[in-house]
Amino acid sequence: MVIKRRYSALIQGSSDLELILQDYEIENVVICGVAMDFCCNSSARDAMMLNYRTSMVSDAASVPNLHNWCALTRVPDFKIETKLV
Repeated sequence: MVIKRRYSALIQGSSDLELILQDYEIENVVICGVAMDFCCNSSARDAMMLNYRTSMVSDAASVPNLHNWCALTRVPDFKIETKLV
C-alpha cells in the first residue's frame, strides 16, 4: 500500500510511488479510484508526464463530475487510454 498526501500520487512530496515504480522498473501504470476527475486525473497526468504508459479503468472509478471528465478526455496531448473491463 502507498499512502499519498496530495491529489496526485506522483507529485513530489505526495508519496514514494515513483521510487517504487523505478525500483521495480515498471513502465505501465493502471489508475482506478473514487475521484476520477480529481485524484485519478492528477495521478494519471503526472504518470503520463513521467513517461509511464498510463491506463485508466473506467468501470473501476467514480466520476462525480462527468462534465469535467469529458472535457479532460478532449485534451489533445492527454495520451491516456481508458479501458472498460
